[in-house]
Amino acid sequence: MSDKDLVDDAALDRWMNAHVDNPANAAKKPVGRPARPVIDRIMEKVLINETGCWVFGGGLDTWGYGAVSDEDGHKRGAHRVLYEKLIGPIPDGLTLDHLCRNRRCCNPRHLEPVTIKTNLLRGFGVAANNARKTHCRNGHAFDADNTYLRPVSSGEGRDCRICLEVAREKYRSNHPANPANLPDPTNKEQERHEDQFSYEQWRDTASG
Repeated sequence: MSDKDLVDDAALDRWMNAHVDNPANAAKKPVGRPARPVIDRIMEKVLINETGCWVFGGGLDTWGYGAVSDEDGHKRGAHRVLYEKLIGPIPDGLTLDHLCRNRRCCNPRHLEPVTIKTNLLRGFGVAANNARKTHCRNGHAFDADNTYLRPVSSGEGRDCRICLEVAREKYRSNHPANPANLPDPTNKEQERHEDQFSYEQWRDTASG
């Protein structure tokens, strides 16, 4: 398959300018055997499957993405290199999300620059799976009225208000009030502590 079959004219022009027509690149070439263009080294290891994925058959990094050395000798993701060569720079603060969910795919059309949070929530990790849940483990809906959003200081996330109240009542029944420990309703600091205590400990009693 020729380069013309893989990229449009504008992308090919950018690649030619970066690797052939630009005199500034000549000084970077090592003495001896000429370095092969990274795009050639990637594409010779690519197999295009029935879904249109460009499956990289070379070495993989720790996370299962294709790994290749760029012109400067730095180890990088093959999909990131091809995206930058054929589409353009990856915007600052964004990462590439595989829309095909195939980490070995290098097809730029299967990649989308997104925030790290969006990338994580589109995946299949714990955070993504929890975010997709519409009900708590006891069957209560995570709607606007029944969803408690935890602050960052408490680990961030969400909880079911009904389950929190059940846990609160269970804690109270298992720990009879001690007059010495009852909060003073006029003491705002004690009220703040009571709210924090009910979240961090009463919630845990729901599963006990």
